[in-house]
Amino acid sequence: MVPPHLAIVYTGAGAFYYVEPTPIDPLALAVLVVFIAINQAYFMGLLFLISGYFSPGSLERKGARRFVKDRLIRLGIPLLIFFFVLNPIAAIGLWAMPASLTHITTPLSWQAYPQLVGLGPMWFAAMLLVFDISFAIWWAIRRNRVPHRRAATSPPAIGP
Repeated sequence: MVPPHLAIVYTGAGAFYYVEPTPIDPLALAVLVVFIAINQAYFMGLLFLISGYFSPGSLERKGARRFVKDRLIRLGIPLLIFFFVLNPIAAIGLWAMPASLTHITTPLSWQAYPQLVGLGPMWFAAMLLVFDISFAIWWAIRRNRVPHRRAATSPPAIGP
């Protein structure tokens, strides 16, 4: 099975760290484009659904402050490292590729660094962080506003 990012490389259907010429065979191109369309129609939503399924339990156990701190450590630190270090390293290869494929005509220098930083495939972790922090804020506000119902201490009276 072809992973979706590999299919993107070989179809030219999106930006990635490596670019291949578009396949000459129209059937191969059509198959890969259909594969990408079907795959992207469900898989990211499914991953967000799975992640969201476990967030309420974690939030209840930890409380909003500790939940957000944990997410900032688990998602925020890797995001910063990827954004400023790993993505620029991965993107350097685009400058070595033919300009006819990448449309990059400027030479690689430190002045190109701002063009190299970015989320890349870590956009998923960035969105998880945004969703988790937003959910924690909503949960904290809702928890402070909604009065908690107390359990009845005695059963209700039956009859007249």
